[in-house]
Amino acid sequence: MSVSLPDLKTGLSKLGLTKHLVIAHASLKAFGPIEGGAETMLNALLDSTRGIIMPTFTYKTMLN
Repeated sequence: MSVSLPDLKTGLSKLGLTKHLVIAHASLKAFGPIEGGAETMLNALLDSTRGIIMPTFTYKTMLN
């Protein structure tokens, strides 16, 4: 069974994030199969929050 855009939006809505900026850092694998992959997750986050910030650093860049 895969997770759909409506499923993600329902779950995010229940968190009450619609008026908040959100920092998102998660593994897509933790959600299981997502219909449409990362693009679906991104659309769900954009539709369900005021905005998102997603860190792009890696552990390698942190070890200077």
